[in-house]
Amino acid sequence: MDSEGRKVVVCDNGTEHIFPAMVGRPLIRSTTKVGNIEIKVSYPMDNGMVRSWEDMLHLWDYTFGPDRLNINPPDCKVLLTEPPMNPTKNRQKIAEVMFETYQFYGIYVAIQALLLLRGYAFNHTADFETVRMLKEKLCYVGYNIAQEQRLANETTVLVESFTLPDGRQVKVGGERFGAPEALFQPHLINVEGAGTSIGTSCCLGAPPCTLVFRPGWSGRSNSCTSNMCWPETQRSSRKFKIRIEDPPRRKHMVFMGGAVLASIMKDKESFWISREEYLEKGLKVLDKLGGGVK
Repeated sequence: MDSEGRKVVVCDNGTEHIFPAMVGRPLIRSTTKVGNIEIKVSYPMDNGMVRSWEDMLHLWDYTFGPDRLNINPPDCKVLLTEPPMNPTKNRQKIAEVMFETYQFYGIYVAIQALLLLRGYAFNHTADFETVRMLKEKLCYVGYNIAQEQRLANETTVLVESFTLPDGRQVKVGGERFGAPEALFQPHLINVEGAGTSIGTSCCLGAPPCTLVFRPGWSGRSNSCTSNMCWPETQRSSRKFKIRIEDPPRRKHMVFMGGAVLASIMKDKESFWISREEYLEKGLKVLDKLGGGVK
C-alpha cells in the first residue's frame, strides 16, 4: 500500500507467476478437458503482446475479481508489463481498458526487459547519464554477431555487473553488444535505414570524398563492415568453457522486478499516470511513459 492506503498491484501479463495466460470455452468433442468439461483453449497474448482483447478482458476480470486478487480498482494503482517494441496502439488500449473499464486510480506500464534489471527503469531524463556511463564501461561492437549471440544465449561469459547510483548492481550480458549493433542494423529497433557500415562503404566507393574518423572508430567500422558484408569470411576457432546458470526464480524475474519498482515508486505521484490525468488529456498522457512503436 502507498501512504494514502491505496493498494499497489503488479500485473505481469503473459507469464505464469501465479496462473497461465489462457482462456477456455466449452466445446463439444475437444481434446482438452478441465475435469469432465471439454474446452477450447485460446491464448490472448503472443510474445507478451495482446492479440485478442476480448480474451484479455476475461483474463483481467478473473485476475482482479473475487477469485484472485479481489480488489477495488478505483482504490488501487497497477503496474503492468509490456514487451520491448510494443506497438503504441496496444499501450493505448491497455490504458483505455484500465481507466475506462476498471477505473484504476493510477497505472504505469513497464518494459519487461527493464524489469529484469531488478526494477530499475532507465526511461527518465535523470537516467541518461547513468546509461551513458554503463554503455561506455561495458558495451562493445561485436565482430561476429552470430557468435556473440550464441555466447549470450548459451553461456554467461558476457555477463558483467554495473553499480547504479543508488548502490544496487545490475547484470548485463547480450545487451553489451546488442545496443551498439543498432548503429549497424537499425532494423533491430524498428528504424529504417542502411546502417553506419553500409553508409561508410558507399561513401568510400563514391570518390571524391573526405572522411574524418574519430579515435577508435575506424577499427569498429571496419570490423562491422566485414561482419555485415562478408560474414562467411571470418570464423573463429576458439573454444569456450561453458558455465550454465539456472536461477530457480528465472521465470519470475519480471514480476519480482516489477514488485521492487512498484514498492520504490508507490508514493511518487509523478511516476504514475492518474485517472484524473487521463480524463483531462486522453491518450496523450501516455507520452509520459515514453517508448512504444507506432
